[in-house]
Amino acid sequence: MITIIPPAKQTHLFIPDHFQKGEQFEDYVRQHLFPKTQYKLIHRTRGYEQNGKDYPESSLKPDFTFRDIPEGRSFYVECKFRSALIANSYPFSKGYQLERYKSYNDLPFYLVLGLGGKASSPNQVFLLNFADCQFTMIYKRHLSGREIQKDIAVQPLQLWKKAAA
Repeated sequence: MITIIPPAKQTHLFIPDHFQKGEQFEDYVRQHLFPKTQYKLIHRTRGYEQNGKDYPESSLKPDFTFRDIPEGRSFYVECKFRSALIANSYPFSKGYQLERYKSYNDLPFYLVLGLGGKASSPNQVFLLNFADCQFTMIYKRHLSGREIQKDIAVQPLQLWKKAAA
């Protein structure tokens, strides 16, 4: 007699590695760079598991919309983590994503780029005004002077000085 054992019921969704890293980096950005004490969270895109159940159109928005508490000014933040530069460049988006990002021009828009280390603790962090990122690749020379201190909150003056520049 043969006993057939049915497979175990899957209780959770498999999350691809690059999505896990993306969510870890977003958590890092919220906790360390744009903390609750200085930035009110207006919007955060849903995670992979939530989107797997029902994908809302709002998930196409930038990762975060924040309002800085002292100034009361709102802005978008898109977070991207890469473990290393590839050919001295940082591929931060696909062409269709870039076009979608360009449509969010009603508020200042920033890219927070993590490089090296772990997504939850990158070696380097860069803050760029999206207006300076017109292509899908950012080259090492574009990162010069854009590195910010990791694990220290971004000060509103850093944002609004960059927005005016």
